[in-house]
Amino acid sequence: GVAEAASGVAAQPASACQDLLPFFGGLFTNVYSVVFLLTVFIISNGTALVEGLVFIFFRDELGASNVLMGLSVVITVSMEIPLFALAPALLRRFGANILMVFGLWAYGLRAIAYTYITPDSPWLLLVVEPLHGVTFTMIQLSSVLQITALAPDKYEAVAQGFLNSVRALGVASGSLFGSQMLDKYGPLITYRFSGAVVLVTSLVYYVALVCARPARVEA
Repeated sequence: GVAEAASGVAAQPASACQDLLPFFGGLFTNVYSVVFLLTVFIISNGTALVEGLVFIFFRDELGASNVLMGLSVVITVSMEIPLFALAPALLRRFGANILMVFGLWAYGLRAIAYTYITPDSPWLLLVVEPLHGVTFTMIQLSSVLQITALAPDKYEAVAQGFLNSVRALGVASGSLFGSQMLDKYGPLITYRFSGAVVLVTSLVYYVALVCARPARVEA
């Protein structure tokens, strides 16, 4: 009885791994799926660089006050509310994949725009911060819907968990290597580089969308 129970416990992990083979096989045998996951990873890198480290730039390079930085947070969050409210209309008009492109563009413009703000006019960051709402809303909506469409039937929950894992890896990578870039090259080069990488990624993603999109992913 003990031996049978032990063999049953040992068989469960192997069975679980086998159950995941169709999921990973479906994702990594399609060019579009791979590009989509790399896009999520890259934008998560960029998001970590901004959300976790940009206040050091605001304070040390632009001389922004605590009040100004607090207002910037209010603006970033308040932009998300109307955009999420408009989500059904945006999805009907553009589709989930094009919303991803919009989100990538918004991040690229935001990161690069930061580097053109001078200490003489730090309040201009309040003009740039609404782009956060565009990035966050568009990327969240698009990625959740697309990973569900890409997953095989009955793997929707696994797909969302895997998506969150890719995001977490991107955030960890962005925080670690982004902080090193800031120390070594400074904020101007770092944020311009990050913005440029995301803009190039948006082009690669769009090419994959046009040329390799699976039929089950809506246009």
